Amino acid sequence: MKKTIFQECDKENQKAFDEAKTLISWNKYLMSALGLWPSHRYDFIFVSLFCYYIFHFLLDYAAFYFALRSFNLIKIIGVTMENVTMAQIFLRLYTMRRYNRQYGEILEEFTKDFSVKNYKSEEERNTFLSYNSRSKFFIKIVVIFLGVTAILYFTKPLIRQLSLSKNVNTTIAFTYDLPYRIHLLYKITDIQTYIATYISRIPILYIIGFTQTAMDCLTLTLIAHLCGQLGVLSIRISNLDVVNKSNELNEIIQRHQKLIKIGLRLRRMYRLCLLGHFLGATIAICILVYQVLISIAAGQKTNLVTFFVFGFLNIYRLYTHCWVGEYLIHEVMGFYMCKLCKLSFSINVSHAYYCCNWYKLPLRDQKSFIICIKRSQQPLSLMAGNFSHYSLVMFTNVMKSAMAYLSFLRNFI
Repeated sequence: MKKTIFQECDKENQKAFDEAKTLISWNKYLMSALGLWPSHRYDFIFVSLFCYYIFHFLLDYAAFYFALRSFNLIKIIGVTMENVTMAQIFLRLYTMRRYNRQYGEILEEFTKDFSVKNYKSEEERNTFLSYNSRSKFFIKIVVIFLGVTAILYFTKPLIRQLSLSKNVNTTIAFTYDLPYRIHLLYKITDIQTYIATYISRIPILYIIGFTQTAMDCLTLTLIAHLCGQLGVLSIRISNLDVVNKSNELNEIIQRHQKLIKIGLRLRRMYRLCLLGHFLGATIAICILVYQVLISIAAGQKTNLVTFFVFGFLNIYRLYTHCWVGEYLIHEVMGFYMCKLCKLSFSINVSHAYYCCNWYKLPLRDQKSFIICIKRSQQPLSLMAGNFSHYSLVMFTNVMKSAMAYLSFLRNFI
């Protein structure tokens, strides 16, 4: 009878893990759209999209060059924002392609964790699933706002033209504005050429949308999953009877070593991409807030909505990366009563190691335990290059820097 009850409980718990595993499926759909899903990579799709993107990338930076020559500051600011976005897209595509095999290995390793048999208590299961549910929530918001922003930005010239034709009684000359500021190799002189050129920009909308969502979804999935496993590890260390369970102690140490290797591997893989995100977010937030202020002053409601949504998206995406980076640094997993200190605090792996009765172990095992404590005091983290850790402190610093640049921009122009 008891065995049947336990089997039913395991089935119910496994359903929760199967639902959590849908996060891996989301990554599969998004990366497959770019031909970059590690287990089924389609080089033809990726190469075709990347060649088109490089062509657009060159036209975009050619527009920046001619904007500099014209010394039109408003035009330079607008083109700069798009250049920043294009550079970020390039770094994301490069990272996903360059480390595609490594992503596949990590995803395959993490897929094994979606089994109820890997968890020894309800506390461990809830810890892991809580990270999964939070990452799902953030990903849903990012995907929705990325889709809305991409469509608004792409249709902005058409919406502006329609609003002008409705609000003004006099005849207005049709302007051949394109969704992206690029330097065309030909002049648009008629509506047929304009429509054909406008439609030809649709692939870049596809590339931007799927590259941004795929990379953000992948990053949040992997880092939140790693945080969840570190949380589970902290619980096992905290509940460990070090004197009577030496085999379990060895398993915990091996698991900790594996998670450290994965964390360091992810840091190396994301270093360049997150550096671009860090620099690009600072510039983009500054410029977008400036354009919102200009749109308010000029009464351009269509531009105002687009820039406001775009600005919110940039801030929110930066926050999600800093949020998950903060959790990774502190390896947070909840409030517990420390066995040694008899105090309630937010336990991470380092605290959990320290609060075990490691001093009762044989001298040889004590040395191993002290090494684990020392290593766990060096937190895993996401880094922008080699000089800044992704954390909530970094988020506030980026926002302060962006507002400082905005103040300079308003006084300069």
